[in-house]
Amino acid sequence: MKIQWQCLNYYPSSGGIVSYVYNVSKKLIDSGHDPTVVCAHLNKTLPKYEKHENINIIRHPYYKIQMLPIDILAPIYFELRLEKFLNKNANEHDIIWSNFFLEAFASTKVFGKKIPIIFIIHAVASKLIKLYNKYPNDHRRRYLTILR
Repeated sequence: MKIQWQCLNYYPSSGGIVSYVYNVSKKLIDSGHDPTVVCAHLNKTLPKYEKHENINIIRHPYYKIQMLPIDILAPIYFELRLEKFLNKNANEHDIIWSNFFLEAFASTKVFGKKIPIIFIIHAVASKLIKLYNKYPNDHRRRYLTILR
């Protein structure tokens, strides 16, 4: 199965999501799958396309508007430009696994129902752990607190 990972940073960057994507990709390769990571091209010294330890890497430009002191339109601009990039460079996969909401949104608009898309938010884990510790025996309060 051809699996496309989407995350903002990847090799040679480091961090929790980078490690997560790398480790799961290695396990997928061991199971006979073909993972590709689509990430932002934040370090211009790196190539746009490369293969690292049998993991394909496609780096898209980091689309940013630098006209306003507060980038109000930046997420919209990023998502629209990313749609075009994904349409041209990242459309031959069986499933998309996204770790960044703008990439997941752009993929949904580009691929619709043609390719299944999994979206995981890793950043909320610490909040969920705090809520779990605060309300260990009352599930209703835990969910109500999340929705507030």
